Amino acid sequence: MNRAVAVFAVVLLLLVSTPITRAEDMPMLKDVYADYFKIGFAANSAFWLDEDLLGHFNSVTSENNMKWEALQPRPGVFRFGSADALIDYAEKNGMEVIGHTLVWHSQTPDWVFEDDQGKPLTREALLERMENHIKTVMGRYKGRIKGWDVVNEAVEYNSETGKWELRDTKWRQIIGDDYIEYAFRFAHEADPDAELYYNDYNSTDPGKRDAIYALVKSLLDKGIRVDGIGIQGHWEIDSPSEARIREAIEKYSSLGVKVHITELDVSVYSWNDRTDRYATGLPEDMAARQAERYASIFKIFREYASVIERVTFWGVRDNNSWKNNFPVPGRKDYPLLFDKDGQPKPAFWAVLDPSRPWQEVRDEHGYAPAGPKWHNAALNRPVTASIAEDKAQRAVDGLDNTSWQVDGEPPYYLTVDLGQPTVIERWVVKNTGAGVTGRTLPGDELFNARAYTLQVSQDGQSWTDVDEVKDNTANITDRTIEPVEAQYVRLVILEPTSISGNNRTSIVEFAVYTKE
Repeated sequence: MNRAVAVFAVVLLLLVSTPITRAEDMPMLKDVYADYFKIGFAANSAFWLDEDLLGHFNSVTSENNMKWEALQPRPGVFRFGSADALIDYAEKNGMEVIGHTLVWHSQTPDWVFEDDQGKPLTREALLERMENHIKTVMGRYKGRIKGWDVVNEAVEYNSETGKWELRDTKWRQIIGDDYIEYAFRFAHEADPDAELYYNDYNSTDPGKRDAIYALVKSLLDKGIRVDGIGIQGHWEIDSPSEARIREAIEKYSSLGVKVHITELDVSVYSWNDRTDRYATGLPEDMAARQAERYASIFKIFREYASVIERVTFWGVRDNNSWKNNFPVPGRKDYPLLFDKDGQPKPAFWAVLDPSRPWQEVRDEHGYAPAGPKWHNAALNRPVTASIAEDKAQRAVDGLDNTSWQVDGEPPYYLTVDLGQPTVIERWVVKNTGAGVTGRTLPGDELFNARAYTLQVSQDGQSWTDVDEVKDNTANITDRTIEPVEAQYVRLVILEPTSISGNNRTSIVEFAVYTKE
């Protein structure tokens, strides 16, 4: 055992003697989602540094310490110290353990595929080596691990054929396409009670999605046990679309298997963006945008809670994320729920309750910046409107399943009487995409109001512009403004959508905030 691994194991063994502590004033994600699905995290070699945050989770996946190169670095030499300590820690703190991973083309030593002379193994010899590894590892942890990622990332795009096919790995080259069948058979024999999963990335891509579906279906049709499919959630700020996520969940669950979101993190960069624009820190507006992205994702997860068994974040704090070195080596990314200091980011509050603006959720739990809490002065106040006035009250009722639905020649407006002069410092508009009814499909962001203005008045007659939104496609606008006193506020819709000639839009909520 090398020194780093030894230190890791010793520290973990020390930790298992003390249950996880939790901050008294911070709600735990695992409690909030108790009626939905398990909330997990990936444990890297420094995860004990996050111990104060681990009370949020009731599931843990070893990020690297259960891969072949970690468990069996040399033929017949097994190193279980780190894995043993992690499992002890999880059991002490009421967490289920997911084993990751048994058969993969990466992080598997070259010797696995070679004989003593360095020549390629025969099919029979490699199958024997696979069986020995799987049964040794699973046998050691039989009854202690909830489930295993048996085969990882076996599907890729073949540019020569233009099709999604089995990845041309050494497993496939030596054994053949049926190496996956054998892996699942060996795993079932090793621990019949452990759940068995297939896990892959980009699994929302329609072509790859269908290939994974076909692969798992073929296994099931042969009577081979597969209990679940892992959708790796290594996603970006702008992709995949909500529709693609839904379609993947529906497609996989139609096989009758469980769906797991196995490796969730949301990069603040688009996939094609190779800049390092946030090297000195994450701007507030981007943190808010990431929060909205997380909220939209978790709305979907909640919608499909009947088929999703587990959601696992691929890490805890931003500074320990693998995304800081991929796809741009050394670039700072901020893909997780907690910052480098272990403080909850806007994304955390968005996940805690994706149906409401994250600021409200944060403030409600006492994590607001120093100063008074926000109060929505427009909530359930009298409303008039230049169009569809019978539905206008819906825009201030505080509900996400009602809206002021309008269809007419712009501009049109919604006026709220606050009842008395009020100092306003923040305003929020929830557009079409922020509602809980219906589905969000590719291009649906174009139906969000494109341009609108916040106006204020003391008498309801003379109006002053205080802020304007242009070129909008976001579901939610949430802005702070210089303090302004007014008894009346007005939302003026200048461009109802981003689609030429389409004047129909919905305002789910219009809110203005003062400080208590």
